[in-house]
Amino acid sequence: YQRRVMGRYTMWQLVICALACLAFSAHGLRLPSAIGDNMVLQRSPLSSRVWGWAAPGSKVLLSIRGDSYEQVVFSNGQWVIKLAPYPSSGPFNMTIYADKEKVVVQNIMFGDVFLCSGQSNMEMTVLSANDSATEIRNSIAYPNIRLMSVEKNTSTSPLDDMHTRRYRWLSASPAAMGPEVDDGWTVFSATCYFFGRSLYEKLKRRVAIGLVASAWGGTYVQAWSSPEALSKCIRTSSDSERLPHVDPGQLHLPLPVHDDNPNRPSVLYHAMISPLLPMVFKGAAWYQGESNSGDALYYSCAFPAMIADWRVKFQNPEMAFTFVQLAAFEDGGGQYSALRVSQTAALNLPFTGMASAIDLGDRSSPLGAIHPRWKQQVGFRLFLAMHKILYDASTVASGPIVINTKLTSSASRWTIQISFNPEVSQGLYLKGSIDCTLCCSVSPFEGLSNGTWVPVAAEIRRQDAVISYPKHALEIVTSIRYAWADYPQCILYNSHSLPAPPFLVTLINPE
Repeated sequence: YQRRVMGRYTMWQLVICALACLAFSAHGLRLPSAIGDNMVLQRSPLSSRVWGWAAPGSKVLLSIRGDSYEQVVFSNGQWVIKLAPYPSSGPFNMTIYADKEKVVVQNIMFGDVFLCSGQSNMEMTVLSANDSATEIRNSIAYPNIRLMSVEKNTSTSPLDDMHTRRYRWLSASPAAMGPEVDDGWTVFSATCYFFGRSLYEKLKRRVAIGLVASAWGGTYVQAWSSPEALSKCIRTSSDSERLPHVDPGQLHLPLPVHDDNPNRPSVLYHAMISPLLPMVFKGAAWYQGESNSGDALYYSCAFPAMIADWRVKFQNPEMAFTFVQLAAFEDGGGQYSALRVSQTAALNLPFTGMASAIDLGDRSSPLGAIHPRWKQQVGFRLFLAMHKILYDASTVASGPIVINTKLTSSASRWTIQISFNPEVSQGLYLKGSIDCTLCCSVSPFEGLSNGTWVPVAAEIRRQDAVISYPKHALEIVTSIRYAWADYPQCILYNSHSLPAPPFLVTLINPE
């Protein structure tokens, strides 16, 4: 039982009992790697959880902020205590007793906690971002942005703790993310940090921000998805030999124990997400999709299925989830446009938001063109999407969104009117993307005429883009698309300098 008017077991107390106990030491009080000095616990209205291991049947006593909690350890040696909802505050120490052992966790803040996950563009660190020396030097001003990285690991079954305790909670500082501790891929995620910093500034530095980065470059969405999530979607084509076709009935077959290949179904979910499940997050930020670019139709199912499943597993059906729409990349094999559109399927879920990076290509990035250095902009756009979901619904968090297209005919001309959502389409203008070569010398709009896509010039009129052409010059356009390229050169922006995401729509012939 747990006392402090908490009497009954929560659902998470039952769930945590089912997690693997491989790391459990039956004779000692132990906390998971995710709980430690300098951490942030989620503030009210949510209630945080603290968990760990001790001798079965022993009593765990926990005190924080002058409140005390107690619980009897489960038969498998695990315990979990749900704290009361506390407002933004700190720092505090938390003391935990079991039998005759005592653990003190110091310098804890109550604030907002976020999980950042995905592949290499989420893994890429502040040291590798644009103007990294300045960013690292200035990080000393943000001691209440607290950072933790999850060490890379794979597992064929759910783990209850991280692989090692190599990474600890740290306050943002040059010592936490400078060249002395980072090789460009170690600590700490640039996208995650800039996202958290933007939010911290918006909250007037009054709310501590906890950031947990769990990412691995070159990985597929399938590796981050639980078997339950994978069973919701059937693959329609092969991604690559590294991730063979998996039928739902095969998801629970044993996999090689000593194979550390991260691109196997669920192995990163088991090793790098499952240990965090008892933690309470206000939201999650995701940057992934490059590895799935050859299988857009499958991704449009698998990505929303992963989000829905994470919400179930974290016991937070309203956990905000924001993601980055893939940045410009010339060597995308012609697959990026379709994948970008498939990413938007996640927007059909509640409490989701998208940050487009379509204009943030970087041909000269030292880490390769697939890894743009402009992570400040990416993090800021993720912040806007998260802020709109959680803090202020009036936030302009995206570029122009197409809401309607209309094809009209006169005696001599065809006219296509493309209308955008007026809430995010004030002050429309066209501009060349970062690192563009052709820029806006070629229109970003293309029409499908007689089976061929051809550029068509557009005139911006308030919240509309209007395309008009003589009938003798071009046969009827049956579809229209915008920024449909791996590396778009010309981008439509709103007055907030946010880019319109790509789209493709079929037109209705008025005749």
